[in-house]
Amino acid sequence: MKKFISSLLLLTIAVIVFIPFTIWGIIEHIVQTFYKKRFFKALGVFGEILLLFATVIDVFLNVIFQVPLNRLMVKNRKGENSQFEYEITPYAFGNRKDTISRALGMNEKQATLTKTGDFICRFLNLIEKNHCKKSI
Repeated sequence: MKKFISSLLLLTIAVIVFIPFTIWGIIEHIVQTFYKKRFFKALGVFGEILLLFATVIDVFLNVIFQVPLNRLMVKNRKGENSQFEYEITPYAFGNRKDTISRALGMNEKQATLTKTGDFICRFLNLIEKNHCKKSI
């Protein structure tokens, strides 16, 4: 019970400070980046910051939505060997060190994506060629 209460308290604090600290941090990055560098070089640096922020959100969503992602994006499939048949277990969503794209890429490699998971991979491939495979 003590661990639950302390975890709940830490989560509450994190949620409360998330929005103001995010806005403050982005403003500080913009000011620092554009003040010290030429405009187009600053855009490149700021683009890297935005990519890092997107990755953090991606990992967060992978953990928070692990149950629906595992239900909607992946399926078990049968594998065959010359001697026996076996079941291939999909790579699970929810690892706190993975992005959604990485989990999709692992399942694409194992051919354990559902139609929904395959659609998401194809959509991401429009943004970046072989996005899910590159994220492995």
